[in-house]
Amino acid sequence: MKVTTNQFFNAKVAELTNPLYRFAFWKTGSKEVSEEIVQDTFLKLWEKGNDIKAYKNLNAFAFKIIRNLCIDHHRKVKLFTTDIEGKVQNQINSNTPETELELKEKINNVDRAIKQLPENQQMVFFLRNIEACSIREISEKLDMKPNTVEVTLSRARKNLRRILNQYELR
Repeated sequence: MKVTTNQFFNAKVAELTNPLYRFAFWKTGSKEVSEEIVQDTFLKLWEKGNDIKAYKNLNAFAFKIIRNLCIDHHRKVKLFTTDIEGKVQNQINSNTPETELELKEKINNVDRAIKQLPENQQMVFFLRNIEACSIREISEKLDMKPNTVEVTLSRARKNLRRILNQYELR
């Protein structure tokens, strides 16, 4: 049975929607903006028409598109933040005001440090530590060799430690 472009596209939309949304939300910190960016990503994929089946790694192509759209959004509004605090709200609620402030500061430092990494390191770090993808999955999504993913992840962690050490020295 031959798969139509519509069927192929719909299957890919179902597969990619959540990972792309989480990535966009991580980059923009806004539900509405993330949804819009994901829609724009699928629109760009849809515009490829029958050529969409020819892509060797459609996941990598989709992540490249969404990354570029997030960068474009950042340039337009001069805003590139993430609300990591919402992800750890349960931990914060059980702390004293002093430890809550300390935890918020640490979260902000980590968030700023991640955003100082080169784009490829940010992507690999995000997929490994936030999306909990395996090295093989990251390799497939970003169309990179597994060894390259491991090296990029190692460099990202090393750079994060260096940046976070600078924050502690202040």
